[in-house]
Amino acid sequence: MNNEIKTNINWFPGHMRKSLNELQASLKNIDAVICVLDARAPYSCINPELEKICSGKNIIYAINKIDLADSTITKLWEQYFKEKGKTVLRIDATKNSCKSAVINAINIATKSKQEKMKSRGFLMKIRVAIVGVPNTGKSTLLNTLAGGYLSKTGNIAGVTRSSSWIKLDKWLELMDNAGTLVPKFSDTFVAENLAILGSIGERATDYESLAIIVAERLKVIAKDKLSSRYEIEICDKDRGEDIVQKIAKARGFILKGGEIDKQRASTALVDDFRKTRIGKISLEVPSNIN
Repeated sequence: MNNEIKTNINWFPGHMRKSLNELQASLKNIDAVICVLDARAPYSCINPELEKICSGKNIIYAINKIDLADSTITKLWEQYFKEKGKTVLRIDATKNSCKSAVINAINIATKSKQEKMKSRGFLMKIRVAIVGVPNTGKSTLLNTLAGGYLSKTGNIAGVTRSSSWIKLDKWLELMDNAGTLVPKFSDTFVAENLAILGSIGERATDYESLAIIVAERLKVIAKDKLSSRYEIEICDKDRGEDIVQKIAKARGFILKGGEIDKQRASTALVDDFRKTRIGKISLEVPSNIN
């Protein structure tokens, strides 16, 4: 079995292009942009297409899902982005406690405009776009900020299909955008990370190949946690496919005739990683970024 995620996966359905076009068309009315990143792989979640479109705007990086990642590594990412001159927050978008931090960041990013509008006696109106790759928690953040379920949310890539404006209060409006990827992946590592996180559509993902990559990654970065979760011994010589087979045997995922149920074991491994049953694990660290 080929153990590489297909780099020509190119999951770029029509609603993604539509979202990018809508964002670009609205850009003149946007004062700041919140880019939501998954804490387990924040660098991989930065979409160059979005960065290009939003160039010149104040961008706030919101590192979300911090409850799923290694907290020490997440802090390293926060420092990494700050050193790049970015405004960055570590948040759990499901918690109301993140609201004040996000609003404060918006105020800082739009301070100049706010002061200018007040000095001229204009009614202040700030518009902020919330963007990111699929399944990073954009709509969840918007709902938390709005104090209600105003936008669809879900753990399936591509839940939000079009852009929409939500009025938060008299002075602040938020634009929710469909999660967007690049039209074509040029970096295998990034493609793999996004597939592991569930940012790529399920139909475009080969779970057996994906599980092999997850197994090989975890063998390097979380070997003890992987062994403990499935009560298996992992040897230095084990490949990803070997580890998946050990998981299948340990869990009794055996088909009639004694054949290993690779699909079931693969699905279990990927699902266990995504739901932190294996532990809080980060897929990338700043020191490995060129």
